[in-house]
Amino acid sequence: MRINFDEITASTINFNINDIEVQDIPIATGGQGEVYKSIDGKFAVKILFNDIPDPKIEKIIKKFSQKFMNGEINFNTPGFLAFPLLSFKTYLNGKEVRGTLAHYLPENQYLSLDQALNTVIQNWNLRQKIQLCGQIAQFFDKIQSIGYVYVDVSWENIKISRDGKVAFLDFESGGFLDTPDAEPATLGKTEGFEAPELALSPQPNISVATDWWAMAVLFFIILTGYHPFTFIDSISTAREYVKSVKWPNFHPKFCNNNYSEFNYILKSIDQSLIKLFEKTFNDGFETPSSRVTPFIWLQTFNNLFNPKFVELTAKSKFISKDKKLISLYWKTDNIKFIKIKEIYPTKLFPPSGKFTLITDKKINQLTLIAIPKQGHQKEITQTVEI
Repeated sequence: MRINFDEITASTINFNINDIEVQDIPIATGGQGEVYKSIDGKFAVKILFNDIPDPKIEKIIKKFSQKFMNGEINFNTPGFLAFPLLSFKTYLNGKEVRGTLAHYLPENQYLSLDQALNTVIQNWNLRQKIQLCGQIAQFFDKIQSIGYVYVDVSWENIKISRDGKVAFLDFESGGFLDTPDAEPATLGKTEGFEAPELALSPQPNISVATDWWAMAVLFFIILTGYHPFTFIDSISTAREYVKSVKWPNFHPKFCNNNYSEFNYILKSIDQSLIKLFEKTFNDGFETPSSRVTPFIWLQTFNNLFNPKFVELTAKSKFISKDKKLISLYWKTDNIKFIKIKEIYPTKLFPPSGKFTLITDKKINQLTLIAIPKQGHQKEITQTVEI
């Protein structure tokens, strides 16, 4: 089937193309339209259903195109690999239709979120999962900075490559909330990801914080394999539970049999992340602006694996006129070895440990040089007075 681009209504790059040959049978059908794969396997063409608000689609791509042209976004920005290259008008079967053209993501390389969770992600270590979450946080931080709300987080709209890259689809669902009456093109509601204002309100007030709820749910699922409210039977029950008990506490009135297993997996999550989940799911249940922002998530993810001193203490006392007893204790994260400059500058100590020394040297401070694990280049230094 040949699709002619009778009118290109918006584009994110300079694209010299007038038509495209696609396979006759769509490779996907969703709430917005049908997706066809080009014969050469390079592009995906989405033909939108006629009830999709056309001006909103064009507005989205036109506004994004300016961001692309300004260099604020490119197709290497996390999450944007499958963003539409252009939107167009054409005639099919005697009717005017609209559509978008984007890069095609090969199925043997990119998996839908649910497929990835059941295959590649479950075999990843914690660092790989955190790196994926970091990309997603970067994506939401970027779209927030330009006033765009994605809205339609779902199992099908997020693709994960086998080597850990993320790509979002269906940007046409969202919208730029840049005027008082602005709203997204559609209200994407995927059970499990929808924020309380989407799930419980007949006239939801959409904001960038609507994405922050779905983002936190997504992080929890990636890190644990479980939904954060897996022990609650419905979102309406979750509202009463949060008010009465606070996530993730147990109460027999609200929690089902899944809680014991859920409570076990909670122990695998770093406390710095638990605090962010608590703030989003408790404070943010009724007050969207209280949810944790993508930038804070990203900072926290980065800090989890940055080499650092967690604790460093030193004590000293004279045990005779000329001799001093020095006691040193240190604890680090993501450090391979420690050197103590003033005492043993070449000896390698473990990343966490303690050290006692009797010396007649006049030492008033100790400098610890931390050699990071592979992947971090710079040594870090910490000095402690004694």
